[in-house]
Amino acid sequence: MDVQTTSPMPAEAADGAVAVGAVLSISGADALAFIQSQVMSDAAALADGDWQWSGWLNPKGRLVAFFALARISPTALLAWLPAGGADALRERLQRFVFRSKVVLAVPDGAAA
Repeated sequence: MDVQTTSPMPAEAADGAVAVGAVLSISGADALAFIQSQVMSDAAALADGDWQWSGWLNPKGRLVAFFALARISPTALLAWLPAGGADALRERLQRFVFRSKVVLAVPDGAAA
């Protein structure tokens, strides 16, 4: 039986650095309150410039996405997903935005 992995291959940047993972940007007036209600860690405890490991769980409590969550300003956060999948996570989170003032985006060419 052939087993194939779904993890992305690292992309080499122009300067020779290797980019791994994907980035999801969470911004807007309600960004912190929104992400606090969605992730399994205490995002509200993050000070500007701090980060922590976090994740997004399904209703049964199973891990859907694992990422490093960084607060870059009072109204903006970044989630770095080491295994990729930022587009899929953005689509799934978008369902819960409703009337919140939140913008979920996957910046072009952003990786860590």
